[in-house]
Amino acid sequence: MTEHDFELLSQYLDGELGDAEAAALEQRLANEPGLRSTLDSMRRVDDDLRAALHPPGCDRVPRHVAALLEEAGAKSNVVPFPSRRGRAGVGLAVAASLLAAVGLWLAPQWQVAERGAHPADAANDLVAQALENTPSSADEWTPLDDGGQLRAVLSFAGASGQWCREYQLGRGTEQWRGVACRSRDSGAWHTQVLVEEHSAAAATGADYQPAGAGDLDTISNYIGEHATDIPLSASEESELIANDWQ
Repeated sequence: MTEHDFELLSQYLDGELGDAEAAALEQRLANEPGLRSTLDSMRRVDDDLRAALHPPGCDRVPRHVAALLEEAGAKSNVVPFPSRRGRAGVGLAVAASLLAAVGLWLAPQWQVAERGAHPADAANDLVAQALENTPSSADEWTPLDDGGQLRAVLSFAGASGQWCREYQLGRGTEQWRGVACRSRDSGAWHTQVLVEEHSAAAATGADYQPAGAGDLDTISNYIGEHATDIPLSASEESELIANDWQ
């Protein structure tokens, strides 16, 4: 997956491609499952960010609460993350934190899904090392020393100032999809949400195994509620990896 591919997908989502370019990309999407997977992930993040910016009932906020939000917003000091398309994602992070402060943002307390023993918890050094050093890819899996495989799907800035990554993990005939975020203090990667993918076959280096709709909802909901912007481009991500995510 090249930087140009990410730009094409971004422009496709924004409706910025001409008819010929869009048709050519759609042909590739029909024949390249990995490229289609990346587009689906980017689309889910975009959709959830839009939904978060306009939650149900947002037009019925009481006047005294609106005044509180306006005052708090004027005092907020937020350090922006790099943005690939210039979208005002940081404003979403400010809004989310302010709404939480006044009791209007009822975000779920996400935990790693308990579906039997799973390998991708916060103590898994192999997963953490792979997330630290492996660039996102549409179809390339990184082998782990214990026989498992990991594919980094995308990276994004989290509302708490952490960098986060969506990933897939395969071991034998089992496969999981999760999101992990990097601690700003220790640099450790901690899995925030993890779901088992309903796939009969194991992940391979060539095949993308789709998750069930409910699984994708869990992941996309988490990203939608915690991301401050769209996923990083390949060059942005590469620069962060080279600089130890600083």
